[in-house]
Amino acid sequence: METVFTVYRTTNLVNSKYYIGVHKTFVPNDSYLGSGKLLKRAIAKYGEENFRKEVLFQYDNAEEAFKKEFELVEAAKPDKFCYNLRQGGSGGFDWINRKRLNNSADNAKKGGEASKRGFLLSPKRQAQATHSAEIARMAYQQKENWKEISKTNALLGVRKWTGSKHTEQTKNLLRIKNKGAGNSNFGNRWVCSSTQEIKRIPVSELDTYLRNGWKAGKKLRPIKTPRSYTPRSYLKGEETSMAILTTEKVLEIKKRLAAGESQSKIARDYGVSRNCIWEISHKKSWGHLN
Repeated sequence: METVFTVYRTTNLVNSKYYIGVHKTFVPNDSYLGSGKLLKRAIAKYGEENFRKEVLFQYDNAEEAFKKEFELVEAAKPDKFCYNLRQGGSGGFDWINRKRLNNSADNAKKGGEASKRGFLLSPKRQAQATHSAEIARMAYQQKENWKEISKTNALLGVRKWTGSKHTEQTKNLLRIKNKGAGNSNFGNRWVCSSTQEIKRIPVSELDTYLRNGWKAGKKLRPIKTPRSYTPRSYLKGEETSMAILTTEKVLEIKKRLAAGESQSKIARDYGVSRNCIWEISHKKSWGHLN
């Protein structure tokens, strides 16, 4: 079953108002009525049983469907029975009230009557809305393109990379390729100044830069000063309120780490995160235990 794009019109059987839109579906005559703001309010008020949807046109691609929607909505905009607020053809928030019904100056003169009939976007907001609509259209088109590529790959038997891993042979080839002259940084070093200026220089010039106050690397590492604790305020191990493990368990973990067991396996056995085991192995936590 293939996807189709339908241009439809949903009519309110109570007051004859209607909404025009585009719908992507497998079944053209499904129960979807539309997503317009005014239409949703009307459905909530009158109930779905008082609305009828008609499929006006059917296309196999989004571009033609949006083009036809644009034509129909443009023609229907002057009609007071039309539920559509936005400009058709893109699906973005780009509808602009061309009659300038909600100009703040006009509202001050007319007592806010204009705000009851529409709204006005400033030129800056108009540009933002148009840009957002274009981005949405491009994202939708890219999504459709990827779907077509996936279908083609499935027909050709091309395996998806998701969930796959490099073989050891490929890993070794990549290691060899990125060694020596194959590495883009081969023969160069990064240095940075006290003002955070960064340069990539030949290794032969490294000593000169270091003598002039530059540091090796891309970022200056701040000097860490040890925190001072008083014996009464410095709690260790089980004395802290956040401790999950006990001293006995930590000693067992240290023995298992020394025996070469996997940190992930140990973490699962004790119901803690792998990072917790890593900190114990590197004496970031429970460092007072030998």
